[in-house]
This record gives sequence, structure tokens and C-alpha cells, in this order.
Amino acid sequence: MHYALRAGSAVQVSRRAGCSYGESVSSVTIKQRIRKIIENEDPRKPLSDSKIVSILQKEGLMLARRTIAKYREELKISTSNQRKVLF
Repeated sequence: MHYALRAGSAVQVSRRAGCSYGESVSSVTIKQRIRKIIENEDPRKPLSDSKIVSILQKEGLMLARRTIAKYREELKISTSNQRKVLF
């Protein structure tokens, strides 16, 4: 399941082994994780929304790419192309 209720509310996400199916995770928690992933990326090779989805899937969070894009926009974080730093 992939749906958001309201900002700051719990989001129903599918989780992998070791976690309860349909466990609720706060959208705030997910946004914090997205921010942390982007803060730690290589500025010359920023991560796409799809790559962020892959990272979160490895952590057991199953979210759609469009959900990542929505949360990134809510955090006022630019797209990967706009975040790219040229040297």
C-alpha cells in the first residue's frame, strides 16, 4: 500500500521481512530520511528519485517514486539535475 493521509500523519507503507505488514511510518520520518540521503549524496552525481526509492527499499520501506518526488518537493529540495554541481 502506498498512500499518504495528511502532512505529519502516518503513512501506510509495505515493509519487508522482520517488520509487520502494513506497519505505519510517519511521513515526517520518511521526509527526514530523504533529507539525510540527499545531504550525504555526491554533489557531482546527485541521486534521482528512483535511486532514493531503491535505497529506501533496501531499508525495508516500499514507496513509489512519485511519493519520493512529492516529499522532496514539500522539503523544497530541487530535482537531481538541479542539484548537480559542476566542477
